[in-house]
Formats: sequence, structure tokens, C-alpha cells
Amino acid sequence: MKPDELLQQIARLIDARAKTTETNLKAEIKASEERQGKRVEMVKEGLTTKIKDVKVELKAEINEVRADLKGEIRDLRKGVAGKLVEQDVRLEAVEKATGTSSKH
Repeated sequence: MKPDELLQQIARLIDARAKTTETNLKAEIKASEERQGKRVEMVKEGLTTKIKDVKVELKAEINEVRADLKGEIRDLRKGVAGKLVEQDVRLEAVEKATGTSSKH
């Protein structure tokens, strides 16, 4: 075999090997990208579920705080109303004692 023929045969083998390697690399890259895509989707689904769970928990806590506040506001109103009644009684007693009236 002549040196030129040998070089051509080696060049063809190298080209064939390079194409095979390129094909294998492209296939591996594509498979890797698909695996990564699936992992990303799994993470997204997990985060979406977690966010939904947190929203449910927050809504429950907000409703609990609202209920507590409503009770506290009701108690404050009762307290204020009681104080107003006490003040009216005291004012009436002062008016009676002094013979005056603050009613218009």
C-alpha cells in the first residue's frame, strides 16, 4: 500500500470515528437535556405544591387572627359602652347635685 493510500484510508477512518463520536455526543447531550427538563418540571411541581400548601396555611392563620380580633373588638366595645354608661351616671349625679343640666 502506498503512503498516500494509507493516509487516505486513515483519514477516512478518522472522519468516520469523528462522525460517530459527534453522533454519540449529540445523543448524550439531548438525553441529558431531557433529563434536566424532567428534573426542572419535578422541582416546579414540588414548588407549586408547596406554595399552595403555604397559601392554605396562611389563609387559615389569617382567618384565625380575624376571629380573634373580632372577639377583642367586641370586648373593647363592651368595655367602652360600659365606661360611657358609668360616665353618664356620674354626670347625671353631678347635675342632680348641682341642679344643672348638660342636655341641649
